[in-house]
Amino acid sequence: MKKNQIILLAIIMLVLATVRVLIPEANFNPMGAIALMGGVLFGKRIIAYLIPFGALFIGDMLMANSSPMYSDYLFSTSFLFVYLAFALIIALGMQLAKKPNFVNVIGGSLGAAIIFFLVSNFGSWLFLEMYPKTLAGLGLCM
Repeated sequence: MKKNQIILLAIIMLVLATVRVLIPEANFNPMGAIALMGGVLFGKRIIAYLIPFGALFIGDMLMANSSPMYSDYLFSTSFLFVYLAFALIIALGMQLAKKPNFVNVIGGSLGAAIIFFLVSNFGSWLFLEMYPKTLAGLGLCM
């Protein structure tokens, strides 16, 4: 991928990340798609992680500055599990890049949503006191 293309895609991802700040609806933002497409589109592994994580982190910082409630989230255990989920989604995107077709894109999109749901909810179950640390508590969290 040429340098100009990388810069253009990075700008598009950063602009999309602002949607997350401007429309702060929970679980309704383009960050999962940004992570998945970052893995698919950026050939160099470091760029595939840096640009989506940069967009996510910038959005987190902007949201933390605009909401005291959100600032508690930063660098919490929930924060770590959300970023872990996005790292796994980027890795999934890298796998999709090896054989891109319609079925893989649909499967990857569903897989990304499932990865985020499972990883972030597991982190909530593991570290939040609102769920009992039992199999039933894990089921309740999910």
